[in-house]
Amino acid sequence: MSYEDNLLINPSAETGDTTGWDVIDVTVVGGTTPETDLGVKIGESHEIYLNKWMNAYRVRLTFSGADGTNYFLLASDASMEQAVSSGDIGDLPDIDFKVTVDFKLTTAQNLWDASVKGKVQMEILYSDETKDIFTIPCVVGISYEGRDLVNSWLQAIANCDIRNDLGITSITITATTASLTDGLKIDKIELQKNLETDEGIDTSTDNEDQVLTADENGKPTWSNVPLTFIFTIEGDLSVAVNPCPALPTPRNCTVDKVYAYVKTKIGGPGSEFITIDILKNGTTMFPANPSGYSKARIPYNSNTGESDTPYEPDISKNDIITMNVDEIGNTSPGSDLTVEVRCK
Repeated sequence: MSYEDNLLINPSAETGDTTGWDVIDVTVVGGTTPETDLGVKIGESHEIYLNKWMNAYRVRLTFSGADGTNYFLLASDASMEQAVSSGDIGDLPDIDFKVTVDFKLTTAQNLWDASVKGKVQMEILYSDETKDIFTIPCVVGISYEGRDLVNSWLQAIANCDIRNDLGITSITITATTASLTDGLKIDKIELQKNLETDEGIDTSTDNEDQVLTADENGKPTWSNVPLTFIFTIEGDLSVAVNPCPALPTPRNCTVDKVYAYVKTKIGGPGSEFITIDILKNGTTMFPANPSGYSKARIPYNSNTGESDTPYEPDISKNDIITMNVDEIGNTSPGSDLTVEVRCK
């Protein structure tokens, strides 16, 4: 997703002071440097999901702490707060805001201490005076044995959904500590609007072949209900053309793969296979030319096999799907076959 520039003033202490923030026991310290002792490669992230504290909270261990040369230092009991008015927010995003915090703690909590002694909160005040509050806990060594990531910069990212039916009066970002030994270092706090638009979707449909799902960006979208054609043969197999009734296609769809199963494995040398062909309107979907589109094959000493995606996987409503058994085992043919043509 694409996000707008930071809405906060002086988000990384580069003014050399706490300009833009209302603070209690917060100072600015110079000399941040990128950490290189996290045991991860440059450009690589490790994600940890923390259901212990809150749902859908994502922490990425990364080479943070490189935003300029200063950072905020919150004492053991401190706070810093900045409010962003509706005028400064401008047009509201359709989906969410993103809050990013780069932080460091010098002293780790006890392994069994689940309390949150440092945190960053985003409070949204709506036009009807109700509030939504999102909390990012700043703790050391989350989910790691011994909580041993002490004195390393960590980055926490939270996507904060908004209620689209209300206006927003203000957003307040607050960082606080409570009895936190050696305090909390914050190199940067970002508050960003999502630039993606939610064009909306009618959640009612006359198409019974579709279900409401989410795309890769989390937007609602209609998708086809998965469709599977099933062919079965009882008893021993033999090479055969159309050994099962043909199946008409009820709607447009796309074949993903063909999966095959036999109850009794074939006997014989390791070079033998049970090979299944699937045809659309009498033409194979797995031609020899062009190559690289293998039919479903069950190898010797195995019960299952699958195909590649067909050369032309699209199927139209009322197309006729049939199956051929092209190869069987020589010593023992295999028996009780089930074939699934799985479509999307």
